[in-house]
Amino acid sequence: NQNLIVASSRGQLQQFTSDGALSWIGQVSSENSATIGQVAGDASGNLYLLGSYQGTTDLDPGPGEHWVTGSTTSHSRFVVKISNAGDFQWATSLVTDTAVDPSSNTSSTHLALGADSSLVLLGSYRGHVGFLPTSNGHALPYTADYVSYFARLNPANGEVSQAMSYGRQFGTILSFVATTDGYAASGYTGGNEGFHPTPDISLPSKGSNDAWVMTIDATGAVEWAGLI
Repeated sequence: NQNLIVASSRGQLQQFTSDGALSWIGQVSSENSATIGQVAGDASGNLYLLGSYQGTTDLDPGPGEHWVTGSTTSHSRFVVKISNAGDFQWATSLVTDTAVDPSSNTSSTHLALGADSSLVLLGSYRGHVGFLPTSNGHALPYTADYVSYFARLNPANGEVSQAMSYGRQFGTILSFVATTDGYAASGYTGGNEGFHPTPDISLPSKGSNDAWVMTIDATGAVEWAGLI
């Protein structure tokens, strides 16, 4: 039997048993806004919540508290790990620094659990952003325009072990999943700009809003891409 997890755009999370009974309910609450956009589960039943928030936010969906503070004018991202029973384990944030650059923001972020048990993010950002908390001080390079990034977290404690910018914008990312030896992603680009994920892969546009697919190896390097 498997449980059903339901997340809402208001940061609410509900778990139902296989026969439809409500097991527990929780919420990531904010003084401004908080949204849970994706939920993933590992083989042990732990759950990983990916979402965005603005302002002062409690990332513990249970009875405890884990407060973080982000910009009230842009979207910071969070990853929260909870047990199958809804107990809070840890939280990591990708925080925008609008005090340094008011245009700082994050967008189009997805999470995948790798075959090697790694926890990986693929998304886009601009301006000044960095992961908190982390002992390694992982900040992504400043960029005036939106570019895409790849980041790896330790599922045991949320510590960021890798964070890199591709230096290019992939457009809107729609899906990101683990494969046997890496990852696959899909999305689309606007206008007639084509898709140019690396200096060696440059695909001319087939028309407006090109749909793309690509594979990424375990280190985050783009291996192959194509347009649909």
